[in-house]
Amino acid sequence: MAFSTPVNAGDDSNPASEALQDFDALKTDRAAWERQWQQIADLMCPRRADFETKYSSGLARRAKIFDSTAVRALTRFSAGLHNLLTPAAAPWFILKPSIKQLEQDRQVQLWLEEVTRALQVHFSSPKSNFHPAAYEYFTDLGAFGTGSMYIEDAPGIGPYFRSFPLAKTCYSVNKRGRIDSAYREYTYTAKALVENFDTQRIPESVFKKLENGKPFEKFDCVHVIKPWHALKLGGPLQLIPKPFISIHILKEKNEIIGIGGHDEFPYVVSRWAKNEDEIYGRGPGGDALPDVLMSNEMEKT
Repeated sequence: MAFSTPVNAGDDSNPASEALQDFDALKTDRAAWERQWQQIADLMCPRRADFETKYSSGLARRAKIFDSTAVRALTRFSAGLHNLLTPAAAPWFILKPSIKQLEQDRQVQLWLEEVTRALQVHFSSPKSNFHPAAYEYFTDLGAFGTGSMYIEDAPGIGPYFRSFPLAKTCYSVNKRGRIDSAYREYTYTAKALVENFDTQRIPESVFKKLENGKPFEKFDCVHVIKPWHALKLGGPLQLIPKPFISIHILKEKNEIIGIGGHDEFPYVVSRWAKNEDEIYGRGPGGDALPDVLMSNEMEKT
């Protein structure tokens, strides 16, 4: 959802710099995690191995794998959870009223049954992208102990599901240890920026790329979602009447190019096992890492 709240790059009240500083701090705090995640990804899920080593798109990523047993095991793990918990070919949930007495109301029962069928049809439809996202979600959960899914309200489609790489996304938690903020870095082409954001917010440098025949020139961006109460007091974003605030930042210009809000936190983030004082989870991939390292080294020699 977009809003017309004025936020200019030159203003002292521009929250873009503050958000980027928070993002950098979160990345620094999890440096120790990323070292382990890189090892896990290198040997179990190389397509997700972008924590400390940056690969170009399409580049081969299996050079460090001499024993692919762990790769196949993680694939079976992800497929098993996917088919057991959220099967594409069978109903996997039902809706019930939160008020116990309404369970006996026939009209309520019929309405909930109809809504359940509609949701199941949507989840199973390719246009929702639910099942590809769910598989990636379970893969990250098994490998790194933290899996996430982003739920976007796509006009003309409805809920649209995406699972962003953990290497690109940082989280923070509230006082109860529940994740309530997400900072995600991504790249967009000049063409995509113009298509997805208000052109009045797009800087001139993007339009120059289009004019010069370079529509696929890439720009680094950051998407931030955080609670309204975590905003700077008196800042312009407090004018947005939503519990969670969403901003897209063009890093090159340190400018906010998209502003919105959500009634609920749009990420579903699960931790396989978690220490109380930690943000990220620990999963089967970390437990198996010593054995995987040993067997891979033995196969190498």
